[in-house]
Amino acid sequence: MEYKVDEGEWSADLPKAADAGEHVVYYRVNFGDDAANWNEFVEDTIVVNIDNTFTVTWKNGDETIETDELVEFGTMPSYDGEEPVWTGEDNEVFVFAGWDKEVEEVTDDVTYTAKFKKYTKVGDAFDETCEEDGQIEYYIGDDELYYTIKDDVFFNIDEGEWVIPAKGHNYNVRPIWTWNADKTVATATFICANDETHKEILDAYVSSTSVPGTIGNTGNQIITATVVFNNRTYTNVLNNILPAVELEYVPAKDPTCAVEGNIAYYKGTDGKFYVTDGDGYKEISEKDTVIETTDSHTFGEPEFVWADDYTAKAKFTCADCDAEETFDAEVELVKTAPTYTENGLYVYTASYEVDGNVSTDTKEVVINSPEPIDVTYTPGEKSARLSWNKIDGAEKYAICMMVDGKWTKYAEGYNNFYILNDLVPGTKYQVTVIPMVQNIWCRDFTHAITVEAKAEQSENLPTTYPEVKTQVNGKRFKLTWTTVENAEKYGIAVYQAGKWVVKTTVDSNTTTFVSPTVTSGTYKMVVCAKVNGKWDTRSLNSRAFEVTIK
Repeated sequence: MEYKVDEGEWSADLPKAADAGEHVVYYRVNFGDDAANWNEFVEDTIVVNIDNTFTVTWKNGDETIETDELVEFGTMPSYDGEEPVWTGEDNEVFVFAGWDKEVEEVTDDVTYTAKFKKYTKVGDAFDETCEEDGQIEYYIGDDELYYTIKDDVFFNIDEGEWVIPAKGHNYNVRPIWTWNADKTVATATFICANDETHKEILDAYVSSTSVPGTIGNTGNQIITATVVFNNRTYTNVLNNILPAVELEYVPAKDPTCAVEGNIAYYKGTDGKFYVTDGDGYKEISEKDTVIETTDSHTFGEPEFVWADDYTAKAKFTCADCDAEETFDAEVELVKTAPTYTENGLYVYTASYEVDGNVSTDTKEVVINSPEPIDVTYTPGEKSARLSWNKIDGAEKYAICMMVDGKWTKYAEGYNNFYILNDLVPGTKYQVTVIPMVQNIWCRDFTHAITVEAKAEQSENLPTTYPEVKTQVNGKRFKLTWTTVENAEKYGIAVYQAGKWVVKTTVDSNTTTFVSPTVTSGTYKMVVCAKVNGKWDTRSLNSRAFEVTIK
């Protein structure tokens, strides 16, 4: 069968049309040259519609990264986007390796998928040292070969090629020399040129030769330090200029009883001794400079030496030879008694007279302020029993009474109680107790109290006292007491400055009292009843109570 389109040539190929539109197709059966009808043909008209474009899709995995549409038949497609990338584990690197099929001229819709070569890092890079190998960063590819990367390009390497051999030590450098202050000891420090933390420190052999200086002329000293290291000898040489001998003039000095004198001479910095000799100097021995001691002493002001009992001696010491002479000194004592708020003082003054000149020295002994003594009492028949607190350091106690406006010692003893007898009922007596400390009375009468004997019995006095209970709440307190028969009022008193002070009164129907806010401290208090127009103040101290505010 043969075909031709329009005015084209006959061909055994199937008819084709490149342009759209109406075309005339001719076909015939060719029986060869001998056939009688070989040139007969059939004519037919066909309409050709031609869509000559296609779609090319580019993918990275399941993701479409570029789509090219209307690509004409026979055109070579191209990917115009960014190079595809693929991400795996932290130690994996994927390198774009083209497409899953060869890119060819377009004859149909086609999809190209990116393919990658995987490199898995198996070794990090680290530097070699003098003693240990280092290595470059290397990978194993999905082809089971080893690779390293440089400028983002992978290069194939042989197994073990990633190892960087250790450098080894390099001490072929000049050492650093270190000397002590007097240049008698030296060390040589060799520092590895490959790693400055690697050091070898060697003690050097030190030798020296010198020519000393003389008066007016300098000398010279050569000091050499030597070490042998790695079969090589290293030296360090110091050249010191030795100073010329300088002379220090020593003036003549007269001898004393203890100290030798000397002639005028010169002492050289070379440790030698010189005297002038014409225009120059002559060396002498140190012995030749000495003038022997004399026999007289020189005494100045005395030193007073105190004994434990505060007697004193005046000790005179020779200023030249330390010879001593000692004499008894006169000692006077002035006493200042302590109080409860201030220390007392003993002032001992020692004196000694020589040729009309009097030398003195004082010694002070502090008498520590004792703790205060607080006195309480219990009235008796024409008597009062005093009691007080013992204090540390008290040697004994004095009972003192105010008589005609003056404090008078009434009695003294060692106990912490005393009974005053022959008191007149109804008479008030101002008394206190003071301690003796360090053999002196503490003359502090600020803690005096007022006492009196029992009042003469009266049928009008009550037979009971208020019995008080206390309760503290913060900075306030509450008092509750029992009633007293025939009481007209009740009074609350506080002991202050050696006497009882009434703070408030309430009527006989009230047996409680709540205080206002008070400051922290301990308060000595009592509740008294007023009966038949008189306050019952019997036995105040014995029935007093304390309230403590924290």
